[in-house]
Amino acid sequence: MTALVLIAHGSPDPRAARCTSILAERVQNAWREGPVVAAFIEHDEPRLDEAVRRLELSSERDIIVVPLLLSRAFHGRVDVPAAVAAARATSQAEIACADVIGADERLLPALDRVLPTSAPVVLAVAGTRDAGAQHDFDALVAKWSMLRGTAVIVGHASQAEPDIATAIDAIETMSGTESAIASFVLFDGVLPDRIRAAGGNRCVTPPLFTAPELAGLIIDRARAARSALVGR
Repeated sequence: MTALVLIAHGSPDPRAARCTSILAERVQNAWREGPVVAAFIEHDEPRLDEAVRRLELSSERDIIVVPLLLSRAFHGRVDVPAAVAAARATSQAEIACADVIGADERLLPALDRVLPTSAPVVLAVAGTRDAGAQHDFDALVAKWSMLRGTAVIVGHASQAEPDIATAIDAIETMSGTESAIASFVLFDGVLPDRIRAAGGNRCVTPPLFTAPELAGLIIDRARAARSALVGR
């Protein structure tokens, strides 16, 4: 048996935690090898060490932590490893940490199902100053633009430029037609609200937490990380 802990950033907006719970239920339907629970870096409960403790009380000894993050920025590089290290320090369980979801092109079909096929697209991300994460988003939109046959650019809901409104103006000026907004966020909350507001009457995709592609990616990340537990 191998338990999964899906660790999200957490939000002061309660919708985000509810969405995380829904995602955990969807992953549980596909992961038959143990329980699937949610944990949070901040704002919400349980934190990772508490989630691990509860699993240990249920006799779970092999645990994989899957970071629910769409970039390899600060939370993935610093916060999650620190939380995993703290959980290991107080646990007898074997704990492996999977890779972040990241800017994975396998999520693009979930967006394309909603978007107008001929519209230029603003990929609306939560926002990061991390150069590596920005490079990953730029690579994703370049690939997606080629696949769609339309212009695609990145807009940031916070922290970085261009912001969503500026990205919309730029792509509509360039293309001469109304754009659509692909919300590259996992859960409802403050930043998705900001993205929807910037989009106005344009097509804006919902957060990705119900997309089957996301659940599949989480399973893939967990299976890749499970090799760290084999033979221990």
